[in-house]
This record gives sequence, C-alpha cells and structure tokens, in this order.
Amino acid sequence: MTAEHSQPMRAEHTKCAFGFLEKHALLPHEAVDPARLAQLRESLGRDGILYEPVIVDRESMVILDGHHRVRVLRGMGCQLIPAYLMDYSDSSIRVYSRRPGITVDKSKVIERGTNSRPFPARTSRHVFATPLEPRPTRIGKLKESWTDYPGNASCTSSLT
Repeated sequence: MTAEHSQPMRAEHTKCAFGFLEKHALLPHEAVDPARLAQLRESLGRDGILYEPVIVDRESMVILDGHHRVRVLRGMGCQLIPAYLMDYSDSSIRVYSRRPGITVDKSKVIERGTNSRPFPARTSRHVFATPLEPRPTRIGKLKESWTDYPGNASCTSSLT
C-alpha cells in the first residue's frame, strides 16, 4: 500500500489518514450502477476535479464509500486514487443495509470485498461519526504514476 502526503485526520477522534493510493490496491464490496457511472463520468470529465476522496478500510483496502468514483477514475486512466484510510474496527463507524432481505455488517463488507463477491449496487450505507473534509484533486494529477511523486510514503507510517 502506498500513499503521498499521508497525514492524520483529526487523529484524536478517529483513526484516519489521507493519501493517494494505487488504483489496483482497492477492493470493491459492492457492484456499481451503470447510470450513476455515466453521470459521474460526465461530471468529472466536465469539471476535471474530484472533490470527495473515497473511504477505505486501511487493513483490508476494501472500499467503504466511493465505488463509482474508483470505477470512473480507473476508466479515465488515473493511476492514483485519493482516499481516507479508516480503522474500520472503530465502533463509531456504522454500516446499514439499504436493501430489505440483505443483512450487512462490517464482517460481511470485508468478506465480500476480499473474496471478490460484491453485494448488489447500493446495498450498504456507512455512517462516519467524524465528518471528513473534501480534498479537491485535479484529475490530471491522478493520471501520473506513483513514481512521479518525490517523497512518497506509506500510509501505515502515519496512521494513529
């Protein structure tokens, strides 16, 4: 796992860091909705800026929030994905099912992501106690390879 400019984010309240992750490191736990992909692709293509980083479990690299953003960025040729890395074991992070008849909990989210057996699109809803700040990032910057960045560092070294 690699990241650039990793910094603790309100470390006194949550176990979280921000970084740029290699696109292949992230594991989806949900499928995506094609209509939402098209809408987001158009928006990102027009604006050229991603405003909200994805949210990822720092241990498993499973995407908690941002499946559509990751898929669109990969399709646009981005090598890096801006992400908040969270300690998913933190009790302040909650997950709920959006679909009747489908039970979702943290262990199922991780299992679905690490075993490449995603839930249907928009099955889970994560709630984070600490609001995470937007981090506007130009799409062009994300198309650069990781080796183009001087002083890159591992996210794990700065997580609390």
